[in-house]
Amino acid sequence: ELNTLPPIMLLLLHPCVLHLRPLTTPFGTSVRTFDPRLASAADADITINASSLSTGSAELLLSIELSAGATQRAYVAATQQSTRANTELEVIAEALAGLLSRDVPEVLQERQAELRLIGQARLYEEEASEIFARFEPGKPLTLKMAAEAWPQMPDISRAQLRGLSIKLEQPSAEDGQIALDATMLELRKRYMSPDGSLPPLDDALAVRVGEELVADGYVNDEVSMDELHELMRERALRECAIRQSSRAFAAAEAALLAMVPMTVPQVLVVERARKQYRARLEHLQREAAGGGSESAERLQGMLSWDAFSAYLAKERDSISRSLALSLVVSGVVQAEGIKVDQQAVRDNIFMYANEQKRNFGMTVDLEDEAFLEAFEAQYLRESVLRLVLDHAEVEWV
Repeated sequence: ELNTLPPIMLLLLHPCVLHLRPLTTPFGTSVRTFDPRLASAADADITINASSLSTGSAELLLSIELSAGATQRAYVAATQQSTRANTELEVIAEALAGLLSRDVPEVLQERQAELRLIGQARLYEEEASEIFARFEPGKPLTLKMAAEAWPQMPDISRAQLRGLSIKLEQPSAEDGQIALDATMLELRKRYMSPDGSLPPLDDALAVRVGEELVADGYVNDEVSMDELHELMRERALRECAIRQSSRAFAAAEAALLAMVPMTVPQVLVVERARKQYRARLEHLQREAAGGGSESAERLQGMLSWDAFSAYLAKERDSISRSLALSLVVSGVVQAEGIKVDQQAVRDNIFMYANEQKRNFGMTVDLEDEAFLEAFEAQYLRESVLRLVLDHAEVEWV
């Protein structure tokens, strides 16, 4: 029965689409000639060559070559599964359907580790009806498909992270002085004498500090106390800018994304949007269950494909930027050899939990693995952004 064919094959069988060269048989059936002697089943190969679809694209172009043996094998399989009610045209349609829905995907799956495909592959620059029109069992078939690939972590060098140009809003003179005094006190505490006394701010201290600064790549040579004081002042101003506004981190993010442009597969963007949208729905469901009529109305308005599409259109750029930044941050972590300080992460989690309890009456589930993973990722992200700001060429505005 025609109804047993895949929906796409039903479309292909429409006479105004196929433009076939018919032959009249004694049974009155239109068929395409096929000589099974044209190919050997031993030549049943499918080869796939992948290349970037275009510069800056997250898609791969898949050039697929199906041997004569592969098309014959598919035809033979379709013939064996057919019934007397199936016409030759229907058998050929089933053969092509088997190639596209079973054989080619199997080869793609075998090369998944190499190709890193994500989402559905699609026909490229050709409709299914056009492929069917030129498909002849027992003869080679070539076609092109495109599919998005998992993005790879960018290869970033430490040198790239030095001297990025960033504009920051300069703190007031009073705030800057307070930050500097705190920084200098912290510095003296770090080099405290064995008897507990704090070292004086002199060249001897500058030499000790300078050795570490050279080792960490902040300076290239020894520094005097005056130079150290100016360096600490600059660092104090940057820390003050970070604490006073989120714009400092935003500027560091923009510098990283400008340094390493990333194209994020839309499959990942849509998946992230779905997760965020689902979280919103669940939040509104909980509020509505508690008697919130306004939440119930908002929930009802969100339960449609059009509502999600509008949300996706609004959030697409923001999500793409967030995912791209995650990849770049991973590249920086690898380049700098940054390790997560688990004790520092735990301390920050407990401080966050206490603040949520004290300020909002909310209890944070410290056993929630998803929350802990997200918190650690955020901690790592801020560590990277601080590193970028430390080594940046800052223009104060």
